[in-house]
Amino acid sequence: MQFIIEINLVILIVSVFTRLMFLVLNPHERVATFFRKTALINLVIEFFFNLFALCVLISCCKLVSSVFALSSEFQYILYLSVVSVIVHFYSYFFYYTIDTYLNKKKEITGLFLEANLVNRNISVYEYDDKEFNAYSTGVFSNTRQILFSKKLYELLSKEERYGIIMHEVAHFEHHDLLKRYMLQVGLTMVFAFCMYFANQYDVIDEYLLTAIMGGLYGGLNVVLVGLISKKQEHAADMFSLQSTGKPYVIDALKRINTATQGMLNQKSLSYPTLDERIQFIKKYS
Repeated sequence: MQFIIEINLVILIVSVFTRLMFLVLNPHERVATFFRKTALINLVIEFFFNLFALCVLISCCKLVSSVFALSSEFQYILYLSVVSVIVHFYSYFFYYTIDTYLNKKKEITGLFLEANLVNRNISVYEYDDKEFNAYSTGVFSNTRQILFSKKLYELLSKEERYGIIMHEVAHFEHHDLLKRYMLQVGLTMVFAFCMYFANQYDVIDEYLLTAIMGGLYGGLNVVLVGLISKKQEHAADMFSLQSTGKPYVIDALKRINTATQGMLNQKSLSYPTLDERIQFIKKYS
């Protein structure tokens, strides 16, 4: 049990470290949002969720190992695979959903029949937040949600909300969340195996190796996910334009940019600037 708790603490540290790197390197994110009370409650929930998941999955791994008489090397690989899958699971599939529940999420009904959200099995919600924010969450068909902060919902016109909604629908249609998650699982597994084999052959001091690999992992994680995220944002803008027939999503972004004193034109690792998005739409539309 102590081994599982130690692994869980490492997972939580990696999760927090990754989010902090995104906050530091992405001006679109807000550090205050990360440190608010509900975010800290969410971290506690994440810890116990991961603890439960690790207990169940590692028990299953032990059962598989005993049934098939796996060698210690294969057992280690099995454990690494389990940890790689869990390390970002909560962050991608539960964190933001729980966060909106903690911030008084309520459903917006009868919104945009032309978006065909009912047939797409997508619900739209509004939640309390001091930021101008909208995002999509949920991978499986019965968990897909589009969420507007109350502040953003009140700022935008009906047409601009429609443009944002179709932008978020694109992320579901293109399976963007799942793609980013699989990339991070793969990256975590690669670095875990590299550390394992380096330790096996005593290539470098264990603590120095951990520091080097941790830095490389964090840097590559942010850069690769950021590059993919930028491409996904451009593709989602195009989907919104093609679905609505009008550049409502760009109109919405312009309004947000004005309300935030030009925040959307600040350079970011994971989001194209507003000017870049406008140029992309003009070039490919």
